[in-house]
Amino acid sequence: MFEAFFVALSSVWADSGFSALTGGHVIMICVGLLLLYMAIAKGFEPLLLSPIAFGCILANIPKNGFEEPGVMSVIMYGIHHEVFPPLIFLGVGAMTDFGPLLANPKTLLLGAAAQAGVFVALLGAMMLGFTVQEAAAIGIIGGA
Repeated sequence: MFEAFFVALSSVWADSGFSALTGGHVIMICVGLLLLYMAIAKGFEPLLLSPIAFGCILANIPKNGFEEPGVMSVIMYGIHHEVFPPLIFLGVGAMTDFGPLLANPKTLLLGAAAQAGVFVALLGAMMLGFTVQEAAAIGIIGGA
């Protein structure tokens, strides 16, 4: 009677994610929990940290179903093709407070100058012979 119970218990253990849990998984899950705490309890950029924290936690749970068809494979598609970071920043940009800009419209020129600096530095670096990737990195710095 107890033998069947222990066989069932060992089967549940072998099929769960706990049997494949490593130290790296535990560390990254703790990092995700820390980010989630900072987002919710401390209010540090909750729009950015909470989805990053949930992704960190979900991606580090072993045997989480990323390999099988279903919802997790759709999430894996978004991770593999780097869809989620632009969506996160798009959401943050859509919720930007334009109150200070409306109060002082001259600050729009600062933003426009930064964008122009990106493209001027990008084109200048490409004319100097840098690759597109190197010129893009230089262009981002040029916006500052």
